[in-house]
Amino acid sequence: SKGWAIFYSFGENGNRTYNCKLTSKRQMIITLTRVVRATHHNVAIRKQTEKDLLEDHYALMKYINKNPTLDGTLNGITFVNDNGLEEVFIEQGSYIMIQSICQCEFFEEA
Repeated sequence: SKGWAIFYSFGENGNRTYNCKLTSKRQMIITLTRVVRATHHNVAIRKQTEKDLLEDHYALMKYINKNPTLDGTLNGITFVNDNGLEEVFIEQGSYIMIQSICQCEFFEEA
């Protein structure tokens, strides 16, 4: 089972104008998750889950690089970095997640 979330973080002045529009930049944090369906003793299933999550991450980064405006929604989006794989434990089980930080630029009416 997979999951995802998008969080917009702090914003700043983009210091550019275009066609009477101002730019602003904002960090976007994209979180991808996968359910871990194995115990710590079942290394093969755990490693496959990690590999699948990294493949999801790669597909997302590939899409962003090919579509930096996200089909016209943004002026541009650039991948900055990620935090690597993390494991999260809750009562219902455990998840592996990766958070990617992207820099987005928006045009806004002046």
